[in-house]
Amino acid sequence: MNDVNEARGEDEIVVEEDHSDNDFHDSEYEIDEGDDAMFEQAVDVLIERDSGHLGDEGNESNNDVICFSDDLYSIEGSDNEEVDKPNKKWPEFNYVADMDDPIFPVGMLFADKKQLKVAVKNVSIKDRVNVVVKKDDKKRFRVVCKEGCDWTLYARKFTKDVNDPTFQIRTYKSKHTCCKDYANRNMDYKWLCNKYMHCFLADPNFKLSSFESLVYKDYVLIVPRSKLFRAKQLALKTLQGNYSEQYSKIGSYAEEIRNTNPGSSVLCKLDGGLFQRMYVSFKACVSGLAHCRPFISIDGCHLKGKFGGQLLSVVGVDANDCIFPIAYAVVEIENTDTWKWFINLLSEDINIENQHSWTWMSDRQKGLISALQSLFPEAEHRFCVRHLHNNFKNEGFQGKGLKDAIWAAARASNMADFNHCMDELKAKNSDAHKWLSEKPAKAWSRSHFSTLSKCDMLLNNLCECFNKYILDARDKPILTMVENIRCKLMNRFYVKRIAADKFSGPLCPRIQKKLDKNKEISGQYWPQPSTLRKFQIICPINQFIVDLDEKSCSCRKWDLSGIPCAHAISAIWFNKEHPEAYVDACYTVDTQKKIYEEAINPIRGKTSWPSSTFIPKPPIQQPKQPGRPKTKRKKESDELTPQREKCAKLRKIGVSMTCSKCGQQGHNKRSCKVICQNMDSQQSNDERITSSSQDGEQDRTRFDSTLIVRWMHDVSS
Repeated sequence: MNDVNEARGEDEIVVEEDHSDNDFHDSEYEIDEGDDAMFEQAVDVLIERDSGHLGDEGNESNNDVICFSDDLYSIEGSDNEEVDKPNKKWPEFNYVADMDDPIFPVGMLFADKKQLKVAVKNVSIKDRVNVVVKKDDKKRFRVVCKEGCDWTLYARKFTKDVNDPTFQIRTYKSKHTCCKDYANRNMDYKWLCNKYMHCFLADPNFKLSSFESLVYKDYVLIVPRSKLFRAKQLALKTLQGNYSEQYSKIGSYAEEIRNTNPGSSVLCKLDGGLFQRMYVSFKACVSGLAHCRPFISIDGCHLKGKFGGQLLSVVGVDANDCIFPIAYAVVEIENTDTWKWFINLLSEDINIENQHSWTWMSDRQKGLISALQSLFPEAEHRFCVRHLHNNFKNEGFQGKGLKDAIWAAARASNMADFNHCMDELKAKNSDAHKWLSEKPAKAWSRSHFSTLSKCDMLLNNLCECFNKYILDARDKPILTMVENIRCKLMNRFYVKRIAADKFSGPLCPRIQKKLDKNKEISGQYWPQPSTLRKFQIICPINQFIVDLDEKSCSCRKWDLSGIPCAHAISAIWFNKEHPEAYVDACYTVDTQKKIYEEAINPIRGKTSWPSSTFIPKPPIQQPKQPGRPKTKRKKESDELTPQREKCAKLRKIGVSMTCSKCGQQGHNKRSCKVICQNMDSQQSNDERITSSSQDGEQDRTRFDSTLIVRWMHDVSS
């Protein structure tokens, strides 16, 4: 019965049924049609009163119950109904203002019976009492207290017109003499969803424990967690939308984006009428990329929704070394075909003409390398060193020494340092040196990077940051997800635009911080001028050449990043100049303002979207994987997690165990089979000794059980 009541609608009140008689009638509560004579006796009292509130003077003798008849409103056969009605204005129920704290004066009008039911339910929950319906038909509605106290509410239709759904309270006895209850069946999961929808709107991850505490604080009622869970699921479904239904609105969403953000691209691809792919790129992002460095990070991540799929994204870097999202796409799987489709659309939007000046950074994803080589053969393609090191470990080259060697070779900015690091790696492990030498150094070492992009990044952190930035949207339905991402980008552009106006100095804060760090190091170098623009920098163990006109240093750090290195700063200071003047223009505050100059415009709600004939069907649902869905990235074996950092003892991963009993490896004393075999013989002897005694005990048990059965039979007889 509880499950049935919890599944009822928000406008229903728990009904107590009497299965003995379908036409329920209780002389204690039911009011017959013949009771209209009693109503007519109260007509004069009701007309003279200024309000119909319960408890007014002159009605105390009637136990706070006031009744009236239908004859107050109309006289049969009258031509002018308004003239024949008494000069009385009945109070009307305000659904918006009065619903949280309903008051039921006798004579109050309700727009329909549904509003009355919801109001009675709210009163029941507020008073912490359970009420049940005794009569509910087209004309009458009667509710009483479940515990049998005097609380009663009776309402009827206001007029005899079939098309008029107005109900009016005729009888109301407001005093409860029963005890308060900590459980209320009228507080169902739909009521909880409507009441606390704002909590899930502000925080979709609102915890059930907090939800339970909030309900108890507001109403002093204890609600089962199962009911809270259903309320949360219904609230999230209402706010986020249905997974399957949202695919039919993709065409309208695309038209709305094109209308509100001219020049933006929202393209879809179908497979036999089924949704397959979706590409989104905003005009503000493409316009801002023209002022960024020609460096693009590209990656994909898994979607956690009902239909699965992958989200491909391309991210640039702004003047303050922060992520600058460019475009993203929802695809069915990550392969060469999907990467080519995505990169082709991207190249049309950003209009790549000189491939040689562009740099692409990736994680060596499946199909991505071949797609970039076929579409942009002249562009520079870099690999993420962290993923390269993971492959390095999977080949068996583990240990901190080899890890430091490969990272030193990647960070080397010139050929001399690179060759020195590779020689050290060869001395430590020749196989590791051979494996790494087979990988093109121009894809992972700074010593071979091009200086055109003014970016010396070794990691694909730009896309990693973007994937985490949209993590809370990746499990949503498709339109909710892309709209969530759009809102994040719209707000991000606004915040960056406002922040750029507050920057002090010609450079962005992060770039100024890097420059200040180089300034601190430059004190240990000694500049020797050849001319006013060329210097020889003496270091403790080496020396470099700095050319201020070319903005170049033989260490190549200035050439790669566009930020003067410590050697260059020592030469700049020798000429009594400021290093900020030699920083590349891509890092200035003016460039940052140009990047975020154009805004992503807001869009209207779903009900205002233009109609579209493009209505794709949802894709085939992927089979659900066992277990709880994963939301975090898989950690590598050598990556410390917060739990492992707090532990005083690490797990024995890769350590061969030695048995302390038999001395063999591969098991411990608990699973030692040798000990078990030695104990088998002793156990067999013990079994022979105890077998006879066990047989005797079994016989006695049978005898005792027989006596007990007989004794119980005698007692029962």
